[in-house]
This record gives sequence, structure tokens and C-alpha cells, in this order.
Amino acid sequence: MREALIILAVILVLFALSAFRYRKQIKTIYGVWKALKEIRSGGFPNGPNSLGQEAESSKLARCMKCGSWHPESTMIRVGNGPMFCSAACFEKGAKQAA
Repeated sequence: MREALIILAVILVLFALSAFRYRKQIKTIYGVWKALKEIRSGGFPNGPNSLGQEAESSKLARCMKCGSWHPESTMIRVGNGPMFCSAACFEKGAKQAA
């Protein structure tokens, strides 16, 4: 019985030394396992498909001055007319029209 406990202790010490030596690899494997588990359960929280409902349903609009595309909710609108992406583009558009 005593020999079995000594053998078990030696095995545990070797396991602990191996875990310490390969701790970075074990951490990486654990991270991959958690990511796969999260994906299987319904989606990765920080992934490309985790945009909010507002961002998914928002339409894109083109800035009248610089021509870049942005969500309508972030644009500056002049009545029902032109839309601008920023205050700077709005001012440039106003100067050009005057």
C-alpha cells in the first residue's frame, strides 16, 4: 500500500511539472474549447454577427459632400433633403451652396 502511494505521489509531481511547463499551450487549448462551446451555444459574443438589433436594421446613406456611406441614424439631415456624415461635411456643403 505504501508503494502505491509513493507511485501516485511521483505521478502527481510529474503531472504538475508537465502542466507548469506547458501552461501556455494548456491555456490556449482551454480558450479554443471555450470559444467552440460558445459558438455551439448560439454565437460568439464579440464576433462579427454580434451587432446590435439597431445596427442590423439601420439603412446606409451616402454623404452628399464626401460620398462615404454611414448608417442613417448617425447622419446629419437637412429637412427631407441631403444628408451629411459629419458637421465638417455639412459646413463644406453649406459653403459650396452659398
